[in-house]
This record gives sequence, C-alpha cells and structure tokens, in this order.
Amino acid sequence: MTALTNRVKRLRESSGLDQRDAASLSGLSQATWSRIESGAREPKLGEVVGIAAALGCLTSTILGNSE
Repeated sequence: MTALTNRVKRLRESSGLDQRDAASLSGLSQATWSRIESGAREPKLGEVVGIAAALGCLTSTILGNSE
C-alpha cells in the first residue's frame, strides 16, 4: 500500500462510507475504488478529483500535500 492509498482508505472510513457508497459518490465503480484502495492501481488525476469530492476534502489532501 502506498501513502496515497492509506489516505484514501483512512478518509473514507472517517467519513463513515463503505467502498460502494464512496465509489458511487466519486463516479467510480466499486471495483476500481477497491483496486485504488488496495494499491493495485494508482488513480488518474480526474479520479483524484472525484475521490476528493466524495470524501469532502481537497485534492491536495488525497495527494498528500495537506491534511
């Protein structure tokens, strides 16, 4: 797991969302979200924007530039 994937999982869990709901809010499939969270796949820039929106944070938080 990378630092990015750890942040995504931690932020999702602190938001009280399961992977399916977070994926739906972000515009991703649950399978894609799972692969990102497990570290099997890095998110594309557009996906980072959707992930941040779903988790209610800035893209810089997802990318590790701020907490």
